[in-house]
Amino acid sequence: MRKLMAFALLMTATVALPAIPGELERVIDFDVSISTLSELVQTGQYDRIDTERHFILEGVVASIQVFDPEPDSFQALIEVVSSNWVGVERIEVHRVYVLVEGPQYAERLPERVPADPDPRIIRTNQRLLVVGPFIGTATLEAAEAPVVLAVALR
Repeated sequence: MRKLMAFALLMTATVALPAIPGELERVIDFDVSISTLSELVQTGQYDRIDTERHFILEGVVASIQVFDPEPDSFQALIEVVSSNWVGVERIEVHRVYVLVEGPQYAERLPERVPADPDPRIIRTNQRLLVVGPFIGTATLEAAEAPVVLAVALR
């Protein structure tokens, strides 16, 4: 009986869901990661970057620069990195810069992190999930890196 009930609930949930996957793929490019985006920029393959869709990128916060701390005009740049081993002797590090704008991020990116920070505060060395479109490049540390505009951070 329990198996029949679980099956009925599963079928009801499946039928109730709209056909979202096709619509999501129109606005989100699920095939792009920090490393693929970084490699496309470093090799000058800008024509392969879909500027009409958003990316979901995951990495570790390497640095945070707050340009304008005022909530109404808040602006910051977050360096997010991912890495992978090449063989057993070398690690490749890929980076993307995330431009963060707006009052909704001011509390999450304070100029000074308190001793007992709220879990919503974004800090260095923490994993971060970023949703946003590619908006250009930045040349920092003698290398060109992609810049993504933050639509959502987690």
